[in-house]
Amino acid sequence: MLHKMKKNLYLVITSITFGLSVIFAAVIFITLEVEGELNRTSVGFVYLGDKNENQYASILSQEIGQWMNEAMYTIYFQEYTYDLDMTMFAFDSSKTLQFLKQNISNRAYFQISSESELLLESELRYEFSDIIIDSFDMDTFVEDVLLDMQLLFIKKEYQLEIYLEDAIKQTIIDSTQVTNIDLLDVNHITDTIESITIQKNHRFSLLSALSGYSMTNNQLSIIASGLQGIVDKTSMSGFSYEQNRTLPVWATPGQNVRILQVNKYDFTFFSHLNYDLEITLEKIDNQTIEFKLIGYPFVTDYHVIAVDLMVIPFPTFYYDNPDIVSDPNVVITDSETETHYSLKIQDGMDGFVIYYYREVTKLHEEMESYRIYDEQYLPTPEIYYEYLVIKEGI
Repeated sequence: MLHKMKKNLYLVITSITFGLSVIFAAVIFITLEVEGELNRTSVGFVYLGDKNENQYASILSQEIGQWMNEAMYTIYFQEYTYDLDMTMFAFDSSKTLQFLKQNISNRAYFQISSESELLLESELRYEFSDIIIDSFDMDTFVEDVLLDMQLLFIKKEYQLEIYLEDAIKQTIIDSTQVTNIDLLDVNHITDTIESITIQKNHRFSLLSALSGYSMTNNQLSIIASGLQGIVDKTSMSGFSYEQNRTLPVWATPGQNVRILQVNKYDFTFFSHLNYDLEITLEKIDNQTIEFKLIGYPFVTDYHVIAVDLMVIPFPTFYYDNPDIVSDPNVVITDSETETHYSLKIQDGMDGFVIYYYREVTKLHEEMESYRIYDEQYLPTPEIYYEYLVIKEGI
């Protein structure tokens, strides 16, 4: 009996001891956890947990001042960039400390004065042109910058077109017409296709873009030639295509692309823009289609000039044909020994090579020129029928 009582007492003491140990451990853990939480206070990357509260203002001023010297916030549009002058924004120490909470990562608050915002707008107009900034949502942009600065991002990039009004994206950048087209082709092309998209940062391929449509090689060639006439005066680059050596009735130099689907004769070029462009097709009359390039206006001014680099003289061919002697237009040359009959049946035309140069004038810069493609046209031979009669007895 005594032994049993001792055993029960031992169990009670053991249980009490274990319980006290658990309680003690929990208290220690909670104490350490609370102390740990108190040491996690920060504003972005600026750690304040081991500092006295009366040091917060001076520490933030020093660290955020250094951050502003290193931060790079950049706006991009087409081939233009602008790095924000971070000194236009002022660190709001009072507001930052007002909303500061212990044991979390807090935000840093900044502000921009009306004068600085006007200066910013002026600089954006200089860098991106008035026509672009007239449609720019300055309020939303500044708000986004201030939100990003609250998190103390060291680097941020902004695509300017995100802040432009929708209407400016419908600007007609350029237009051209292809005419002398067969009526059946005009109707089929314009009934089938209303627009073609030039995707951003993408190599455009006409065969790929129109792969879902049933088109003849001639119809695709007409479309490609229309596209050529409006995308050459843009920033598009890397043109690759075959031309018709003899111009079809609907083609002109500079709007002359030959598409052969089986042979993979395509019309391709690269767009480095960060947004899509749209090309619309519209029937003007029974033999004419108009092509329009729709998108944001280009800040850079583009022109294309054609330079006749080389003339290829036409050859002359003569073919014997006795039937011309009775032709009223035959030219007869008579001599003592012979009579020569000659009839021109085709005028000759020189061939030529054309180099196309793009003249590029960037904002506030001098004009530069470079070749974008060339075309070669074969000469048309001059052809005569002739007949020679030798006089007898001479």
